[in-house]
Amino acid sequence: MVPYLKRVVNEFILPNWDTMQWVVTWTEVGVGLLLILGLLTRGAALAGLFFQLFLALVYASSGRWMFEQPHEYVPLFILAIVPAGRYLGVDRLLVRGRPALRRWPL
Repeated sequence: MVPYLKRVVNEFILPNWDTMQWVVTWTEVGVGLLLILGLLTRGAALAGLFFQLFLALVYASSGRWMFEQPHEYVPLFILAIVPAGRYLGVDRLLVRGRPALRRWPL
């Protein structure tokens, strides 16, 4: 059991679902667009990874874990630790002229 997970879900997320549904939707759309464009790729992957790991914790704590679920967060973990977006992404254009930007999250 994850401490405070049930409390966060039942007392914050679900009662405010009319607002939270839009936060979740726009965050997922934003992360997806950033990953497609290759803009701030590592940071976007990290944001998506946090969303997926939270969902995995909810599933695991409620006994509904499925062995297929790591396919959702393992690629995001890999994108967060490697310099992704540097081949065809916008990150390549940002890093090209500014060597100081070669650090994480670009």
